Amino acid sequence: MKQTFRQQMKEQGFTLIEILVALLIFAIGALGIAQVTGNAIVTSVDNNARAMALNIASQQLEPLYLAAGNGNAAFKAALNSFNGGRVVSGNANRDSYTITILQAQDSSPAPVNLLTSATPASWVSPLTIAASITYVGRSGTKTANASFTFISPGP
Repeated sequence: MKQTFRQQMKEQGFTLIEILVALLIFAIGALGIAQVTGNAIVTSVDNNARAMALNIASQQLEPLYLAAGNGNAAFKAALNSFNGGRVVSGNANRDSYTITILQAQDSSPAPVNLLTSATPASWVSPLTIAASITYVGRSGTKTANASFTFISPGP
């Protein structure tokens, strides 16, 4: 039985054009996966830098909690040490963080702004400190804002 030309072509396998189309589809898919992976790495690096900045800010603000227990004058002096921002290095001195206190107030019905009052006679616990942390991420300088609330251990 003699085969037709068409039947002979079917039995010979894939044509060059079919293989090239399959490779093109595979390449487009691989490029998409590579792009998503690259974006995930950049996001991960930025999130790590932000977490490090917030951790360092938390460590730098801890003395405020201790100063609050030593009276109003000690707390105000500790708060004033952040005037103009505090520059701190971290990550084995490879990174620099600037911590600026944006707001410091008590929880009284008429909140006392502890940043602007000279030396408040008293305040109501808990105290809320709002801070801005500037750091360098993968894609440039970034700012993270955080709020720290603590109950004064004072008398």
